[in-house]
Amino acid sequence: MCEYQRGGCKGMELVAFRPCPATGREAAGTNRAQEEFEEYEGALLCWGVTEHWDRLPGEAVGSPALEIPKTRLDVTLHNALWVILLGRGLDQIFDPPEELERKVRELADLIRSSSNVVFHTGAGISTASGIPDFRGPNGVWTMEEKGLSPKFDTTFENARPSKTHMALLGLQRVGILKFLVSQNVDGLHVRSGFPRDKLAELHGNMFVEECVKCGKQYVRDAVVGSMGLKPTGRLCSVTKARGLRACRGKLRDTILDWEDSLPDRDLTLADEACRKADLSVTLGTSLQIKPSGNLPLITKKRGGKLVIVNLQATKHDKQADLRIHAYVDDVMTKLMKHLGLEVPEWTGPVVVESAEPQQLFKFEPEARGLLKEESFAQCNGTAGLCPDLGTALAEHGDSLKQECPSPDTGPPTMKKMKVEPLLT
Repeated sequence: MCEYQRGGCKGMELVAFRPCPATGREAAGTNRAQEEFEEYEGALLCWGVTEHWDRLPGEAVGSPALEIPKTRLDVTLHNALWVILLGRGLDQIFDPPEELERKVRELADLIRSSSNVVFHTGAGISTASGIPDFRGPNGVWTMEEKGLSPKFDTTFENARPSKTHMALLGLQRVGILKFLVSQNVDGLHVRSGFPRDKLAELHGNMFVEECVKCGKQYVRDAVVGSMGLKPTGRLCSVTKARGLRACRGKLRDTILDWEDSLPDRDLTLADEACRKADLSVTLGTSLQIKPSGNLPLITKKRGGKLVIVNLQATKHDKQADLRIHAYVDDVMTKLMKHLGLEVPEWTGPVVVESAEPQQLFKFEPEARGLLKEESFAQCNGTAGLCPDLGTALAEHGDSLKQECPSPDTGPPTMKKMKVEPLLT
């Protein structure tokens, strides 16, 4: 019997231990620890896996004098429980066709009434690209729990962005999507052409390596070959100044290990975006991994709306204003149709460092809700066509500001960077 069962779930004093000798940081009080454990316990009870408690690592719990920092204990406990949950696989839920149509229409209405929309993506959006998720019927950890190898239908280099990836790009180009937060490491958002300055990749990118000396990042045309923020064996080629030698700092991958802290830049941008957002939409994620999975709640706690799109139940379902159970590609395809937008076609990997949205028009408060679905501009690739706003413009021209590019101005300003070859 493990320490959890001996001590009782609600009576465990999980952090009554000394400060870590390495960091000197004091652990949090017992009440906070009990709250966190009750959160874990609730997740276990939710998925009905209490019979697996005896599989938790005994060295992580129950001792009154563990000489490990509080943050390390949290990660160990949370990830141990998470692996148990993932190992079971979770039943998929599908909304009936009529219900799905109603919910997607409701999502479109929420987007129209919002001024700052942030999307959050997880592994579920890449399954259509041939990359398995984690806890679906054929997910990585589901298969491993059965003693089977996960099935990849393609290589990461050959994977093509899904309709969801491209729909998100389309929403960003017309100014609807303000920021994108992703837990995925497959690089498909970047390879789709989504601007990197509007994207936080919280867990890294398999195609990106970073100089530990100057911070320069290189987006490669192949996976960089290591994981866990380890050296890749290559050196930085940035030239400091005329007549001086190149930086020559060691390059490392950007893929986090279980216990690595999230990158400061990405976490800060994601946090700021969620605080500003009045609508957060999550796609293909169970929201279990901390702290990534808790970011959408920031929007909710600040008075915004939360929409969850996932085939399985999630940790924050009770907090959601709208839950949609369907394949994300189906949802996003229907959503774009309701918004009067086309999904851009993918023409090959391209890296866009920054891009100003081609915001074809925007709603002023008094004009919200006046336009019908078909009044949204059509956008295919980087080109945009202004719709005939008809009566709405004639009657409400002062309150509805149209910002349509002329044929001569072309697509929005972009700063592109080539996908660099992986040199060995």
